[in-house]
Amino acid sequence: MPKWVVICPMCKRQHTYAEVENSEANTFRFDADATPPKPAVQQGEKQKCPACGREMPIRNCDLNYSYL
Repeated sequence: MPKWVVICPMCKRQHTYAEVENSEANTFRFDADATPPKPAVQQGEKQKCPACGREMPIRNCDLNYSYL
């Protein structure tokens, strides 16, 4: 299932920020250059990396689209 991921700057592992809805994913499925719109990120939002435990700030530009 496609998802938006964040890559931890400390351990370089990616973790899921948000999953893309099936109906939204199907809209962009056949256009290789298109991606669904990024989810809204709250200003000052932080998440803890599940791999290394580091708390990191999340910005909209940190989100990467992944379908793997």
